[in-house]
Amino acid sequence: MWLHGMALALAYSATYFWRYPVFVLPLDTLEQTVFTIHGNDVDLQTSYSLALTLGFGSAKISAVSIMSSQFFFRNRTMFIMGTLWVSFLFMAVGTLVFFSEDVLYLQVICLFCSFYFSSWIYGAMLSFIEGRMGTEALLATMNFFYIYAGNASRGTGQLLLNGGVSARSMPAVVGAIFCPLASLLLWYASKIPAPTAYDIKHRAKRVAMPSEQRYAFLLQNALGLICMLIPYALLSGMRSFRDFYSQQVMAQYTCILFSFILFYLLLPPKLRFYLYGVCRYLAPRWEKKTSPATCSSP
Repeated sequence: MWLHGMALALAYSATYFWRYPVFVLPLDTLEQTVFTIHGNDVDLQTSYSLALTLGFGSAKISAVSIMSSQFFFRNRTMFIMGTLWVSFLFMAVGTLVFFSEDVLYLQVICLFCSFYFSSWIYGAMLSFIEGRMGTEALLATMNFFYIYAGNASRGTGQLLLNGGVSARSMPAVVGAIFCPLASLLLWYASKIPAPTAYDIKHRAKRVAMPSEQRYAFLLQNALGLICMLIPYALLSGMRSFRDFYSQQVMAQYTCILFSFILFYLLLPPKLRFYLYGVCRYLAPRWEKKTSPATCSSP
């Protein structure tokens, strides 16, 4: 199960490699004007940021219906794999075909569509590992990997640019390398063993959920969901700002010491979250091993 969970974590992390390289395109490209609102120019970098934020946000509504449907559970692997490729192809067509300044708005529309479908992938992949006693540890592993995937994807894009790949081709080249890899890892992860009877007894069987059940679940857990989603959204916003404008942010801090300090300031919370998930998984097994044995009379 753990090898399949690792493959799933790597498969999702690979999706970052056709999502974020556009944010490290040369600044003269990112500063091109896409459109004007009330006399204010909106450049390409800001348009990318808006496309990702709006694409991911708007896609969650449809994702809830799709990921809880019978259709999804019957065709899960092929559906996710198709979503991977649709997301990649929208990005590749947008950056390769609509790169000239007069059609940049079409590139932004293509990227919006790419981000829209990308938003479905994380929740869809989680369906492979939910409903298990080890779900928290597997989920922590996924999060641990994808937190660093953003930096790795931007670094890969910058490496290709430095190696002579054109700004127009770079995002598509990176995606063309990692999309097949993500598909292969997803195929392997889809072979994960089904939850055991012990998992189902303690976590319940995961099945399709009609709209009436979804609404009932939301109403029953509304307060807890709101309290969880608000800080999560704020933290995601802070992380997105770093991802969208990493060139400008890091350009101000070229000191190696600062980069070293920044890395270790960000590392402890990630490790704590990962270790928390692992401990949640191991605790019941440790209690079972250390509990006193019971004997029945002959």
